[in-house]
Amino acid sequence: MRESGLSDKITVGRVVMMILVVAIHCSVVGLRGYDGPAGLTAMFDFFDCYITSVAVPWFFFISAYLMASLRREGGFDAYKSTVKRRVRSILLPFVLWNTLAFLIRQGVNLSPLRSFTGGGREEFDSIWDFFLRVYFEPELEPLWFLRNLFLFTLFYPVFQRAVRVNSVVALVMFWLIEEYVFSSGLIYYGLGFVVAKWCDPEKMSGLLPRFGAMFPLVVGVMVAAYFWVDSEVCYQLLIVAGMFSLWGVACLLLPFTGGLGKPDNIFFIYAAHGIISPYVLKVSVLMFDVSGLWWAVLYVVSIVVVIGVCYGGAVVVRTLMPGVFGALTGSRRRALSAL
Repeated sequence: MRESGLSDKITVGRVVMMILVVAIHCSVVGLRGYDGPAGLTAMFDFFDCYITSVAVPWFFFISAYLMASLRREGGFDAYKSTVKRRVRSILLPFVLWNTLAFLIRQGVNLSPLRSFTGGGREEFDSIWDFFLRVYFEPELEPLWFLRNLFLFTLFYPVFQRAVRVNSVVALVMFWLIEEYVFSSGLIYYGLGFVVAKWCDPEKMSGLLPRFGAMFPLVVGVMVAAYFWVDSEVCYQLLIVAGMFSLWGVACLLLPFTGGLGKPDNIFFIYAAHGIISPYVLKVSVLMFDVSGLWWAVLYVVSIVVVIGVCYGGAVVVRTLMPGVFGALTGSRRRALSAL
């Protein structure tokens, strides 16, 4: 698989989708004292329901797409090698970040800062309850994506084989499993295998500008569906359409990402923002008397501040503790990496 072309587009996709994930957790609608006008609240709700909702599905999709494009079935040894890599790149960072989040939140709860803010769980019924609520739920909410991605990796040969036998039947199987089993994201993960079967990386790279041209139409249909259509199937189809068209338009409009687009920095921001964003929002509400349309300003500023703080944290940790940084980010260095 040639890295030229699609590699740069994946970098752009990572940056844009990471920003949208941060935006999800910087929502101001539920904050104390929120009094935004009805129109602004409707805009926030639409943005949350459709635009930001394409981000995590894209990460599921591109993870499976790259796995299917870069690695063909190679027996049990290849499977063991893949799982071993995912333990280092997904499972270990997942455990470390949730432990860090738990310790930070407990530290805040035990400090004088508790009079202003709090967070985390303070009481557990048993050791099992502790592991369940801190690591499985998990403590750091955005990392549910990593939990599910690691579980999907354990069964990827089954998913890949099902797609090779019959793509349509496989998609139906993915949808049924997602609907009736605890497996959010499987339909988009499975879609990655399906698209890899019919669309190689060179072809995908060529199609993205065309997808980008469809973005205004897709947004228009999303607006219509938001007001007049209540269908889960329609919603999932629009998420898929939004995922590709937003990725395409981002590739047309964002020619340079700098250090922000590096896989390890993106991963650090993705994980760290779940710790940082609640405190940024609470501090902002305490410091400023926000009302009316100023909530939109706070929303945008919060996203910028959270990303800036997390990126700065990544640079500091990488510089002072490169070994710790590598463990926290799963030693991600390759350009062709989903997250």
